[in-house]
Parts: sequence; C-alpha cells; structure tokens
Amino acid sequence: MRITLSTPSTGIFYSPGLARPVTVDVDTLPAARAQKLRSLAVEAGIFLKDIPAKPASAASRDMQQFVINVEDGEQQQTLRLTEEMAGADNALKDFVALVRSEANLARTSSTTGSDSK
Repeated sequence: MRITLSTPSTGIFYSPGLARPVTVDVDTLPAARAQKLRSLAVEAGIFLKDIPAKPASAASRDMQQFVINVEDGEQQQTLRLTEEMAGADNALKDFVALVRSEANLARTSSTTGSDSK
C-alpha cells in the first residue's frame, strides 16, 4: 500500500514544508505501524465509499486541506478533505491522523538524511 499526502492549503499560515507532497510506502514501515494503517483504512472504508468534496466555504479556507491518495494493488482512492470533514467520522479521523503522523516522520527522516550529507 502506498499513501501520498499533500496539503494544498496548510491553513491560516502557509507552510511550504507541509504543502510538499510526501509518499508513505506502508510495506516498508515496521509491521505494527503498517498493520495499524491498513486496519484503519479498512475501518474507514477508504475503498468502499466516496468522500464528497465540499466546496470551500469562507471558514474552511482557513483550515488545512488534505489530498490523500491511497493505492493498494488494483484499488485506488483519492480523498479530498478539510480538517472539519476528517473529524466528522471517527475511523476516517484516526486514519487521517495516522497518515499525517507517518508523513511527518517521512519528512523528518528525509530532512535529517539530507542534513547529514
């Protein structure tokens, strides 16, 4: 499973580091973390439901917006969410939180790796 997270709107304050897309290859994660991501994807029904894209209201433009592309074999789903939408469904909220956490770890390790050169 590969998950790509991009943040086209980072909220009130623009952060180029957060806006940059990052891909998490779940198969390369430690087994427990990989299993948790896969379990949350199933619980949230990532491949079973279509998450509607709401038009950006004035309030939601100040929220972080996420585009999460999930690929698993033949299955693919692209989610376009705001913080508000992700928080409305507990399973989806947990999935998004874990994806963001893994993306942050990937960003940190790529930054640390480039600093050590």
